[in-house]
Amino acid sequence: MGRLTIKEKEIIAYNISELRKKKYPGHGGGKKCAEAYGVPAQQWSPWEAGSRTPDDDRLKKIAKFFKVTVDDIRREPDNWEEIRPEWLASKRMSKKRALQMQMEKGDLYGKTPASRANDTDMMEIMKLLINGYEKVSAGEIDADEYAAKMQQIANFARFTMGI
Repeated sequence: MGRLTIKEKEIIAYNISELRKKKYPGHGGGKKCAEAYGVPAQQWSPWEAGSRTPDDDRLKKIAKFFKVTVDDIRREPDNWEEIRPEWLASKRMSKKRALQMQMEKGDLYGKTPASRANDTDMMEIMKLLINGYEKVSAGEIDADEYAAKMQQIANFARFTMGI
């Protein structure tokens, strides 16, 4: 397959997600699909989210599983430019919601005595991450500017929290 562009990775993820929704609609469809395919849900969900892309061999097996061709999975939908923003927003919201749920539970990282003392600081950092992520998504700040700020925060966290 070679090196894929971000657009190609997004299209593959979108198409895998759509194929899964057709075969296993409704809540819990991803888990059912993963079980039927024979992998843990934790392996399947990144393929749908676009955070990981299956290699060539895996893509062939996925195509066979859905009774389509690899080209079908790699094919850009006709209305891609229209549906892409909404699809990306749904993926971002999922990540944002996952961060918020971790914050609400206080489950941001392993709970050693030293890390428990830093929960408040870590929650503040997570709030900054979410806020910055929303601004990048809305186009209010440049992604490179956000990355630089996050690097500063990461350096601060490593220094102050010993991580």
